[in-house]
Amino acid sequence: MPFFLEYSTDKGGGCFTVEGPYSSDAMTRAIEALCGMDCTSATLRQNFDPQPIFGQGPIIATYTPAAGWKVQGE
Repeated sequence: MPFFLEYSTDKGGGCFTVEGPYSSDAMTRAIEALCGMDCTSATLRQNFDPQPIFGQGPIIATYTPAAGWKVQGE
């Protein structure tokens, strides 16, 4: 199932697809993708739509520099 990652930095933000059969695979790829980006926040979501809408979809995990990654439900 595809997932997507929304992210923000001091200079902007964006959203991209993260492929993986399970949320744990997507989480690993999301962590790797953000390395060196100096993100101020990020949200990993499930992607049920081929054209995802920013800010919509079930949240898998969130990230802030202060808290690190927090998986929903843990």
